Amino acid sequence: PEAVKLTTTALTIEVGKSAKVKASVKMESGKEIALGDAHCAKLRYKTTNEKIATVDKNGNVTGVAAGTCEVYVYSKNGLAKKCTVTVK
Repeated sequence: PEAVKLTTTALTIEVGKSAKVKASVKMESGKEIALGDAHCAKLRYKTTNEKIATVDKNGNVTGVAAGTCEVYVYSKNGLAKKCTVTVK
């Protein structure tokens, strides 16, 4: 991919609740492809603080404790975008 795009750059969730970080990729051809769960494995999701929020391989973010952290979405070739997660 040429770029990773997120549908939102900020999420607010409650402790114990979940929300999904939805991503799409822009290919070298210029075509943008939205990724469903079957293709999410092609991306890697990482939280900066698992004590505040966790994220699974499909981009589902779950609030653990009140605070703010970042969830990064990485493509296989190293491109990344971040989403700020606030847990209340």
